[in-house]
Amino acid sequence: MDIRLIWLAVGTFAIGVESFAISSLLPQIADSTGATLTQAGYLVLAFALANALAPLFLLRSVVWQIVAAL
Repeated sequence: MDIRLIWLAVGTFAIGVESFAISSLLPQIADSTGATLTQAGYLVLAFALANALAPLFLLRSVVWQIVAAL
């Protein structure tokens, strides 16, 4: 099996576990920050959006650097 495929699977698993781990800690996060459970849920939304959009912005910035170098 291709080693790149194994690393892709490991990375996908790690991101999935991380997002589910933070959702299970929502009541404790809400209690420790004094926020409501809904407000603490927005943390999970922000985390998921950051994980989804960061690679796109990173890819775009690399393209801009290549165009600027030309």
